[in-house]
Amino acid sequence: MPRFTASASDAKKTGCAHTKALINEAVERYYFLEGKWADKKLADIGADPKYFPKGLPTCPVDGSSYQLNSTKHCVQGHNHDDGNHDDGNQGN
Repeated sequence: MPRFTASASDAKKTGCAHTKALINEAVERYYFLEGKWADKKLADIGADPKYFPKGLPTCPVDGSSYQLNSTKHCVQGHNHDDGNHDDGNQGN
């Protein structure tokens, strides 16, 4: 049982990293198509079905929402390896 639990946890962390990458790609696409950056809470991209037809995904580890670092224009926080999830200082 412990091996299964560890595998599931690792899969969720990998899923979070993949989701961050998808959101970051959508943010860049939004910038090039709209001429402005997405808002910090991603409401503009999340509400537009051409970016996420099923709505903006949430973190598979804990279900929290993703937000952008307003200076780096990429997802902040969600670094699960060191327990840091949404500190507001992460740009990755």
